[in-house]
Amino acid sequence: MWEPKRLLVGPAPIDFVSLDDAATSIADRSLRGGVHLCNAYTLALADERSELAEVLNADAANLPDGMPLVWWAKRRGVAWAERVYGPDLMERVLDLGRAFDTRHYLYGSTPEVLVELEAAIAVRWPGAHIVASESPPFRDLTDDEISESVNRAADAGANLVWVGMGTPKQDL
Repeated sequence: MWEPKRLLVGPAPIDFVSLDDAATSIADRSLRGGVHLCNAYTLALADERSELAEVLNADAANLPDGMPLVWWAKRRGVAWAERVYGPDLMERVLDLGRAFDTRHYLYGSTPEVLVELEAAIAVRWPGAHIVASESPPFRDLTDDEISESVNRAADAGANLVWVGMGTPKQDL
């Protein structure tokens, strides 16, 4: 159930919620829109780059993927705050998503890594539905290239796109 404690941390709100609640809300698609995994580095960049701060302020959720954010929240009375570590979140969503027919699209890294990841997912979470994967060029993409990638994900029937390109590129 998506009921985070949202606190402003520097330039962006962070949603303090349990890993289980975050994963369930993503897998069952009750949480819609961009979800960012934020650490202190992400927030420091957002403090320097207004376009990143705007994205973090506009999207659905910013999860605390760093212990300094958890410590900060605990000092402000959110005793139950916990880290929502990206790999743990992905594992949990892949597992839970099988019950909700979540259709995953993997975006980022190299073709070789994506092949290995898809094989590992098939073994560990049989029935997890990976509709496609894409390895974009390792350079800044044009607006047209980004639009084409979005269209490919939509055409594949994805309702969840995992982006692994590094911060801030993946957030923007």
